[in-house]
Amino acid sequence: MSLPAISKHLDVLERARIITRVKKGRTHLCRIEPADLEKAAGWIKSYEAMWEHQLDSLTSYLETSGEDT
Repeated sequence: MSLPAISKHLDVLERARIITRVKKGRTHLCRIEPADLEKAAGWIKSYEAMWEHQLDSLTSYLETSGEDT
């Protein structure tokens, strides 16, 4: 993974307030914010059941549409 790609990922995490970054010279120190990480995990979990249902429906559709050929 390239340094610019890592930096973009860290920017996203910082905007989401999951990490805080402090620059000391050429070094960036990152610290995870556990409470905000818990909030993000809860938000992701809230969508888990919906996506599982959607993917199960897609699987069923693909399995039944394959029987027509």
